Amino acid sequence: MKNTENLKIVKAGVGWVTHDSFGCENKKLSYKHEGIKSLYSRLRNDSIFLADIKNFGRFDLSSKMVCCAAALALHDAGFIYSALEKRETFGIVGTSENGSLDSNEKYFRDYVAEGRELARGNLFIYTLPSSALAEAAICLGLGGPMLYVGTDTDYTESVLRRARAIITQQDAETMLAVNFSDKNATCYCLKKEPCAAERLKSEGDRA
Repeated sequence: MKNTENLKIVKAGVGWVTHDSFGCENKKLSYKHEGIKSLYSRLRNDSIFLADIKNFGRFDLSSKMVCCAAALALHDAGFIYSALEKRETFGIVGTSENGSLDSNEKYFRDYVAEGRELARGNLFIYTLPSSALAEAAICLGLGGPMLYVGTDTDYTESVLRRARAIITQQDAETMLAVNFSDKNATCYCLKKEPCAAERLKSEGDRA
């Protein structure tokens, strides 16, 4: 049985993106942007994205929103990430009111336009609601649990509750919880706060 005694989970950071603005909660940042392309360039130039994201341009809008919000949440929490070095203790969980409906409609319209004979793979991969989370996990080096949560109400609370449960079960030490769509995304960074014994041990190691 896993020991969860004295386990405390804290909200370490929050990042958010809308169709024309973005920001961080703890750092009290709030700025305007002129579209997702300009937002990506801004986050890259400000070292919030620490490296270029391969194929970012082909992501669907939900995936772009999730990646940007997740990078902002990690920045807000003071975490440094690397896509080349996966962190097995970092995971991501998310939900969306529309699931992948918009991407499914776009895929099917394209399929019909092509005479129902050829469908584009770069559209098909985003017909799964978990695809946005997978893209974020890849570009941010999240090697822990990845889960899409289906729910009808309380979208944000549902993913926060699931993220806390994953940390409580000690399947991850840090979780990103994101409520997203192709118009906006809010990402919360939750982490396990060391108990007193763990802090004392860590301080002793540094002494």
